[in-house]
Amino acid sequence: LDSLGRRIGKWKLFYLTGETRAEGEYIEGLREGPWKYFHLNGKIEQTGVYKADLPTGQWKWYFADGSLHRDEYYRKGKEDGHAIEYDSLGVVINEGDYTDGVK
Repeated sequence: LDSLGRRIGKWKLFYLTGETRAEGEYIEGLREGPWKYFHLNGKIEQTGVYKADLPTGQWKWYFADGSLHRDEYYRKGKEDGHAIEYDSLGVVINEGDYTDGVK
């Protein structure tokens, strides 16, 4: 923490059971750069990049078995671009284009 009590540097966040929940970097208390979030089983739950604590660019979500669940793009924290959602068998169940958070 810095002198103002804000998170800084690389961080790992944990579930109460001790498994890694998330890892990434804070700058002046805000998430910045690439982040990874994990399911309790250790497999990746989601990946993406933050800029000033807002999701930016491509974000991917995964089911607990590791298969792709969602693939979306963000700009300044809002969905912006093509988004696809899959069911647990890999079948597309939702798809669309977003601009500034609106489908």
